[in-house]
Amino acid sequence: VYTDEQRKEWEVKIAALVLNTSLPLTSSSLVLCYDPAMERHCDDEPHPECPERTARIWEALEEAGVTEREGVVRVEARRLVREEAELVHEPEHWDKLHELMELGQEEMDEVAENMNSIYLNPFSLDCALLAAGGVLQTVDKVEEKNN
Repeated sequence: VYTDEQRKEWEVKIAALVLNTSLPLTSSSLVLCYDPAMERHCDDEPHPECPERTARIWEALEEAGVTEREGVVRVEARRLVREEAELVHEPEHWDKLHELMELGQEEMDEVAENMNSIYLNPFSLDCALLAAGGVLQTVDKVEEKNN
């Protein structure tokens, strides 16, 4: 959920990345990363970003046979480590996220109320680390296939 100004800023950044990034063709047609453990990030109230959404997407890919197609590679998710996070975030960000996970659910709900369209539970950080690490695993596999 972005303002028009934020949306335009991201469009400019993405356009610059597309223009300035060499993206060679890969030998695999698709690299997938999915871990049901990421579904532990959920809310007790309805929210569009819910575990059922990603589970249904993965089920649809499996039912359509996409995950078994030739050229499709699946990688296991792994947790992002602090050193990787600090490539784009200040060290305090890592510390703050870990401190949040020590709060009770009621306190997490209060913190989340002050954020833009977010919810927190005791598994939120672990799920985020798996998701971010999974992205890096996916990129590494694509790069490995290209070299």
